[in-house]
Amino acid sequence: MMKSYIIFFLVALVSCFPEQTTLFSDNLLVGQIIPLDDLCFEADHVNLNDPKSQVALDQLFTLLRENPNMRIEVGGHASGHNAGLKVNEAYSQHLSRERADAVVHYLVAKGISIEQLVSKGYGNSNPLFSNNSGEGRAKNRRIEIKVLRI
Repeated sequence: MMKSYIIFFLVALVSCFPEQTTLFSDNLLVGQIIPLDDLCFEADHVNLNDPKSQVALDQLFTLLRENPNMRIEVGGHASGHNAGLKVNEAYSQHLSRERADAVVHYLVAKGISIEQLVSKGYGNSNPLFSNNSGEGRAKNRRIEIKVLRI
């Protein structure tokens, strides 16, 4: 049986290991950045259809419902590539914002106040992995949550 581990770094890169049971610790801090590693985006898409994505979104929904004074930034990121070819920064910026907006729309549709949410697209300006491989590009297509207020 695999145990779940979560490692948090304040206002820095946060990496989560697979098989995590929850995304959030009891000790969230303002400025903390939490990756939603289980949100899966295909290249050039904003759909949140994957079952793993639903689990991650529902955990985020529960956190926000239980903490109505919490405010978060939903930050979308893109790899800057489509089918292995580099795309322009404006398109990456637009796509990353659309991904962040998709998460915000999901949460609002479930009853979270828009006042708790800020949507921001970062384009491909902040890659965590090399875009020289498909795996790296897939990991760079991500959503990160930044705690703005608790």
